[in-house]
Amino acid sequence: MSEHFSQTLERPRDDGSDDRSSNAAWPRQENRPLDNCCELLVLAAPGFSAFALVSMLEILRGANRMVGRRVVRWSFVDDTIDGTVPLLTGLLADGRAISGNEARRGRHAMTLVFADRPIDRPSSSPLISTIRASHRAGSRIVEIGSGAFLLPMLGLLDHDRYSVHPGDRAVLMEKFPLVRVADTMFSAGQRTISCCGQAGAIELAFFLVEQMCGPSISDAVRRAMLFDKRPGQGSACLIPSARGGDLTNRHLQRAFEIMQTHLEDPLSQTQVARHCRLSARQLQRLFSSLIGETFHQAYMQLRLDRAYQLLKQTDMPIVEVAVACGFTNGSYFAQAARRRWNMTPSHVRSRPEAAFA
Repeated sequence: MSEHFSQTLERPRDDGSDDRSSNAAWPRQENRPLDNCCELLVLAAPGFSAFALVSMLEILRGANRMVGRRVVRWSFVDDTIDGTVPLLTGLLADGRAISGNEARRGRHAMTLVFADRPIDRPSSSPLISTIRASHRAGSRIVEIGSGAFLLPMLGLLDHDRYSVHPGDRAVLMEKFPLVRVADTMFSAGQRTISCCGQAGAIELAFFLVEQMCGPSISDAVRRAMLFDKRPGQGSACLIPSARGGDLTNRHLQRAFEIMQTHLEDPLSQTQVARHCRLSARQLQRLFSSLIGETFHQAYMQLRLDRAYQLLKQTDMPIVEVAVACGFTNGSYFAQAARRRWNMTPSHVRSRPEAAFA
């Protein structure tokens, strides 16, 4: 891990640099923050989540305020993607705009990459070349978003699990079958971090503040920003359920994890119950009482959710989509699709997203 993430802290120096501690919401903490300023590189691809970017940088700015000086600074690249990356005026107070060439020559403790969809022509993309240059220079690569699959695509993933939004899991599993899906909003390795969802970006920001400044500073920033809960590394389990329900029960969580990993070869209710150390009847009661569905209804919903993702996000033949989602033949898949969407799989693929809202 970079020296910037050492948790050996020193007393803040009153050098007047960026001291906003006069604000009552940001009382200066007497913890001993890092002596060095952690340099971050910020990259944003077309279609990135502005909410995730602003939320993360505001939390990091909050750490600067809480400490009373700049412990983290970021650089925006202004010519990485089609000549522009959003330069948010309010966030440049703790950052600066640099060119792509300068970014590729520089050294940064971390490179934050905000991306929510696949990168067009990756072999010639300035964004990709900047990521690779940063990684070669020792920067920790942090992918924030879901759908671009940058870390597995570039072969940079250095830990055994990859955090991805439930809506993108099916596509990830088809493109990168050897990558294990994490059940948390972010997953950290030594050289890379994957993070999905806007809530994941917020929790990752607090995690980074804790790594840089210690838990007391991170908790103080949480309180100042009215984020009182401290859920722990990685945060909440990501279990897809279109109809909601209580998914905090550990047996139900385990059942969904098993079902999610056996969509192509569905298990019986008895088999899933055995994995959960329950009887088939106990498992059925859990589904009925906690989410208001039978086991088979919930399993079918997961399989059709995956089918929908593959139909809308890939060009796989419909027969292959059916097999990938556990349907033994196209006719059975078509019947299930009509019951769920009132149309055939081919119509699902051709209809715009708004038709399913």
